[in-house]
Amino acid sequence: VALESAGYGLTQTLAAAPQLVARWEDARTADPYAWAVLTAALDAARLGAYAPLSTEFLRAAAPGYCTSWQQAEAPGNWFDQAMAYATAKLHGAASALAPAATGMGHVSGYTAADYLVQYVTRERRYARLPATTWHAIVSHIDDPADAARLGESASRRLLYRYAIPLHRTAADAGHVNAAYRLAELLA
Repeated sequence: VALESAGYGLTQTLAAAPQLVARWEDARTADPYAWAVLTAALDAARLGAYAPLSTEFLRAAAPGYCTSWQQAEAPGNWFDQAMAYATAKLHGAASALAPAATGMGHVSGYTAADYLVQYVTRERRYARLPATTWHAIVSHIDDPADAARLGESASRRLLYRYAIPLHRTAADAGHVNAAYRLAELLA
């Protein structure tokens, strides 16, 4: 079956790549809140967030991917349902969002499936991130290396109001290149 899958290699098929892509694409109509959470995580990852993303980040970023009507009609448990959809295991192993632990039974955040990040990077290359995602990035990304990468992504998009605080976060944590880049932006 893996060798006959059009558009996917053997390794990608064995890693459930077609199912992961279908899960993300189908969510847009089947569960728009799950699509919003997944897309927020995938957009952050494609722009440089490699550390696990917190539930606070996902909850804050997702509304920007929903229409005004979807936001108004959201059930009280929209986020829990979206996370259940996003973390559901496909073929018993792979999931679009995988929990990352800091200890036994303690989830510190979620990482997006590598193949899905690669796929979405191609598909959403020219897509603009909603302001809610940028605000969530600035407010909830604590990893200095991620902050530096995301700050550079914001800078390349001429979004200096996000680039400056992200570079400042990284520079305050001792990231030397971010300190130089912050000085350039402030100058």
